[in-house]
Amino acid sequence: MQTVLFACERPHRAQQSATESWHVAVLMPVYNEDPAYLRAALTALAAQTRRPDAVHVVDDGSAHDYTEVRTWWTEHARAADIRTTWQRTANQGKRHAQAQALKRAGTPDIVVTVDSDAKLAHDAIDEILQPFADPRVQGCAGLVLAANHRNTLLSRFTDLYFVANQLVDRSALSPSARSRCPRAASPRTARPY
Repeated sequence: MQTVLFACERPHRAQQSATESWHVAVLMPVYNEDPAYLRAALTALAAQTRRPDAVHVVDDGSAHDYTEVRTWWTEHARAADIRTTWQRTANQGKRHAQAQALKRAGTPDIVVTVDSDAKLAHDAIDEILQPFADPRVQGCAGLVLAANHRNTLLSRFTDLYFVANQLVDRSALSPSARSRCPRAASPRTARPY
C-alpha cells in the first residue's frame, strides 16, 4: 500500500526565489574516512545546482592526516564561494562532531547533515529544500543508494532491501502524509542525498 501511495504522490515545487534566499549550512563529521572518499564528498557539495552557503567539517579525532584534503578544500570552497570551517576535536563520536559543526554554523535557515563518504547527486540540496516551502515541514531525509548497487545481483538485492527499509522507516517518522518529505518518499524522483 505504501509503495502505491509513494508512486502516486506528486511533489510540490517551491519557487526558486524562495529557496535561494535561505542560508544553507552543511555539517560533515569525519572519522577515519578514506581521503579519496572525503574529497569526492566535498567535490559533490561544491558541484550542486544549489550550492550550500557554508560547509562545516569536523574531524572527530581521526588517525588520518587530512592536511592535503583540508588545504585543497579550503581553496576549492573559496573558488566556489562557499564559506567553510574545518576543525579537529578529540574523538567523542558522530553526534558530538555534528554539535561542534553546528556551533560553527551559527543560525542558518536550513541545516543539512551528510556523512563524509556521501557523494550527493548534483541536485540533492535543491531537492531537499523543496519540502521546506511548506511551513509545516520541519525535517526531511534523502534516499541513500550504494555506489555499487548495479555491480552484481547480490548488490542489487541488498540495495533494494536497504532502500525499501529507508522508505518505510522514514515515512513512519512523519505524522501525516501531507507533512512528510515528498521528494525522499517518491521512487520516481529518488536521488542519493
